[in-house]
Amino acid sequence: MLRFSIISINRLIAPLQVLSALIACSLAVVLLEKEAQSQPSRSPQLPLSGQKALSAQAAVARRSGLVTQVLAAKNYGAPFSTKEKARETCNQMTKLIDAGSTDWAVYYVRAQALRALKKPDEALADVKKSSALNSKEYFPVRLRGLIANDLLEDTEAIKYYSLALKMAPHERKDLLEARYRTYEKAGMIKEANRDLLELLKSFPERNDDDKQRSLGKYAMRLGDPAAAVQFFTQALKMRATMPKVHSFRGDAYLMLKNYKAAIADYTFEIEKGRINTEEILHKRAMAYRLAGDTIHARQDEVAEKKMNTETYESMPFSN
Repeated sequence: MLRFSIISINRLIAPLQVLSALIACSLAVVLLEKEAQSQPSRSPQLPLSGQKALSAQAAVARRSGLVTQVLAAKNYGAPFSTKEKARETCNQMTKLIDAGSTDWAVYYVRAQALRALKKPDEALADVKKSSALNSKEYFPVRLRGLIANDLLEDTEAIKYYSLALKMAPHERKDLLEARYRTYEKAGMIKEANRDLLELLKSFPERNDDDKQRSLGKYAMRLGDPAAAVQFFTQALKMRATMPKVHSFRGDAYLMLKNYKAAIADYTFEIEKGRINTEEILHKRAMAYRLAGDTIHARQDEVAEKKMNTETYESMPFSN
């Protein structure tokens, strides 16, 4: 049997070309089988040459299908770059299913196309069918997690990401990323923090300013302001213009009773004027007062009150 390398094919064949090969070959196989079944009296058995041709086409279809699934799964549906492509793929997969296909990959591809078309309920039905046809494949399991995210069912998403991690530990990078974000959405901060730390330890290339900011926010939620300061500082080293991070770090300094540092961070945000100034003025007034500087604290309180009054008077219902 011919052996092939997914990596080499990936370099030579674009995902949509491979998908087209799968569709063409699979459809040819189905049509040949139906033709053979519809004429039993004339030819109860295909000639040897016909059997070889059918076997060869089926083998190509299987190989093309495998490559397509790997490419599509790794790129999270990248072949469906437009709605037209997704709709076309969906229609082609439907033809194969209507022709009698019971290939898990066909249902999986249609599920991806349906998800790209913003039809999560229909996609879920197909991915369930795909898993039922081949329970050993992890691609449909991960797709169930993605669809659960679409449906705002965080607990379900976590369940399937966790199962996919057991089935395919070699895909930890993408699965940990998906699961930590889902844990965060679900308010499970301890678990989100654990997954994100593991992700960055195992795959440091995934580190960026956004993840450092997230770790800082997790540390604050978990009652560790000292660690939060370190993460926020690292985030600012990576991107000095990150919005709100000075305010977040100021909150951490305030918890650590480092009022001077807190005041400096709050002042930075006020001068930049990028976020709610009234809120920052309130925090800075608190820091000043805790530091024993009642004069500056009072100035910030007056400024905050003035801004609140001006905001109220500018509202249409105020008169």
